[in-house]
Amino acid sequence: MVANRVRSSMPVYQPLERFLNSLGLPFLTRISDSDVYVKAAESGIGIFEMASSAAAAECSEFMPIVDWVGRQRDSVVSGTER
Repeated sequence: MVANRVRSSMPVYQPLERFLNSLGLPFLTRISDSDVYVKAAESGIGIFEMASSAAAAECSEFMPIVDWVGRQRDSVVSGTER
């Protein structure tokens, strides 16, 4: 599970996180509702192509997804699919 376009400072975030955790599915990360995505789109680039100082927080939010996809790929390659 990925919570998309959330602001952890909003009152509804904690109940959302509790609900997602109660589903028994892996809760990988939350992707913030950030203006960095708008700036990247306006520039025609992705956040990983931006200067790290401009998008470090947003890039770090995606790393749990990148890691999870890598693990899934590795399990398929090694024949230990889950």
